[in-house]
Amino acid sequence: MSSVVRFVGAFAAVGTVLFVGAAPAGAVTVSGPCSGTATINGKQYTTANKDDASLAHPMPLPKTGTVTYEGTTGGVTKPEHGHLSVVLGPGEVTIYSWKSSNTGNKTTDTGTKSLTSASKKLPGIAGIYELKGYHYSNGALYCSGSGYIKFTDSPLSTPLGIVAVAGTVVTGLGLLVAGLGKGMRA
Repeated sequence: MSSVVRFVGAFAAVGTVLFVGAAPAGAVTVSGPCSGTATINGKQYTTANKDDASLAHPMPLPKTGTVTYEGTTGGVTKPEHGHLSVVLGPGEVTIYSWKSSNTGNKTTDTGTKSLTSASKKLPGIAGIYELKGYHYSNGALYCSGSGYIKFTDSPLSTPLGIVAVAGTVVTGLGLLVAGLGKGMRA
């Protein structure tokens, strides 16, 4: 099966939408001829729905389950490679990547991917995050896009979340003590 179409299907899971012209901040964007649909927990997301996975309507992403996808690239891409990543702070964490020679010259694909394996690569801290996807054909960027996902779990549901909350509390207390100490000397 063509990896490029797996990209399209997985990227459709975030509901990327094809916009013409400049998109306002927070809008979902796609560059290139890729399109597709994905179903998560019975709800279908599609590149044709402008509200799917926008900043105003982020796609809820559960920690477990599967994404059933269907997609097309609009043309043959080979050799191909790419990845999906979630923006965390100043960097990105890759949650899925692919590489294929696409000797069958496929332009469409269907299948399923586990949400569990992707969620294990992320901190699981509640919030809205940008999801980006890139697909390359013969070394050149062919499709790219971004959308928004939402995690609703408690920050205390993962070890990293506990460390982040504890660090925030310690930093806050340190700033409070520093501010009180400075005020007493004045």
